[in-house]
Amino acid sequence: MRLVSSGMIALGVLALASCGGEDSSGGASQFPVPSQTPAPAATLLFADEFDSGTLNREMWNVEGPAFWVNHELQAYVDEVETISFANPDGAEDGALVLKPVYRPGFLTPTARVTDFVSGRINTRDNFDVTFGRIAARLRVPDGS
Repeated sequence: MRLVSSGMIALGVLALASCGGEDSSGGASQFPVPSQTPAPAATLLFADEFDSGTLNREMWNVEGPAFWVNHELQAYVDEVETISFANPDGAEDGALVLKPVYRPGFLTPTARVTDFVSGRINTRDNFDVTFGRIAARLRVPDGS
């Protein structure tokens, strides 16, 4: 096995050496060097600073208690107790707060019983992105 590995390394070195900057006639390589042009400036397509104190329902959808994926232990509800806004340290203008709440025996419209409710939002049918840069600032509790 060592012989094969050494042979593969030698082959790799030979392949890299043949990619040098000159061709066999001593001239410049036929492969152009890509230019170092800067990337174009980003265009902001979607933003919500959560500083109005209310959820913009034209941008955001709220999941309801019938929504259930991944065998989650909570149900999603559209309530001030689970979806609210605050101005905590570090949030410049405001922050969205999605809070789980212990509510033993909560019965969903699909007859599923959970002990927790929480908030969940998405932008389905309002904003979709396939490629690009997405940035968010999040604070997650320490689990206490």
